[in-house]
Amino acid sequence: MAHSNEPLRMRPRSKPVAWTLFVSVLLNLFLVGAFIGVVPHVKHKTFGPMALGGPHGEYLVDWMARYLDAKDAAALREAVKGQTDALKQAHSHMHRAMNDLATAYKQDTPDPAALQAALDHLDQAKKESYDAVGKILKETSTELSPEGRQRLADLAQNPM
Repeated sequence: MAHSNEPLRMRPRSKPVAWTLFVSVLLNLFLVGAFIGVVPHVKHKTFGPMALGGPHGEYLVDWMARYLDAKDAAALREAVKGQTDALKQAHSHMHRAMNDLATAYKQDTPDPAALQAALDHLDQAKKESYDAVGKILKETSTELSPEGRQRLADLAQNPM
């Protein structure tokens, strides 16, 4: 009789495993369906300008501030307040330059002059952005701790 009860004990243990596998399969099918349904609708337009244009100033300053201690990061962010208008204007110019570049590429017949004008506009917009960031760095250079200056020096030499 001991042998006949053994298989009965195994069945209840396999039921939770079977239900878990069933639920797992349903969940995976749902997630795959959601992924396939959502991915084609995701617009990647926001990633494009940064690839060619480089990051705008506020993003660059935030990125640097992450590598500083709280006091140095606060000094860096405080200096941003004095350059907010310049950063916004540079960011706006960057988007216009990227639109000019896109327009030059969309033409049926390539126009080297239009492409060069768009690239020149992009260079000017990037220069505006980096000039504003440079002013922020100059303002905070005397306020940063030696460790903070060293961290920014390390970032300048090894940005990744």
